Amino acid sequence: MKIFIGEYKHKMDGKGRITIPRKFRDDLGENPVLTCSFDGALELYCMADFAVYSKKLMELPFDDKENRKRVRKSLSMATDLSFDNLGRILMPKNLIEFASIKKDTVIIGIGNRIEIWDEESFREYIK
Repeated sequence: MKIFIGEYKHKMDGKGRITIPRKFRDDLGENPVLTCSFDGALELYCMADFAVYSKKLMELPFDDKENRKRVRKSLSMATDLSFDNLGRILMPKNLIEFASIKKDTVIIGIGNRIEIWDEESFREYIK
């Protein structure tokens, strides 16, 4: 089982690309999945871990409005990605806007996933 840990700073370029640290890329595989988190960041999973996460979401009682909202948001905003030859991913515009990413980012390992934060938002969140 892979465990992602650590904090890295990277800049998003004008096309919405961001370099994912090599340490993380090796365990993410060729087609990681990017989606929204519930704290204003983005979450990046390897495909197998995203499948486990999705299964847990779909097992939530669907008669609860908050559960429906969580499932819809997480799965409808999810997108599978690939790395270019420089180790970058191209983040979709809707996810960049969701996380209010301007340019400076913080990429952190959170166990089974990676979070990508706008640096200013992350610093405010952890205060």
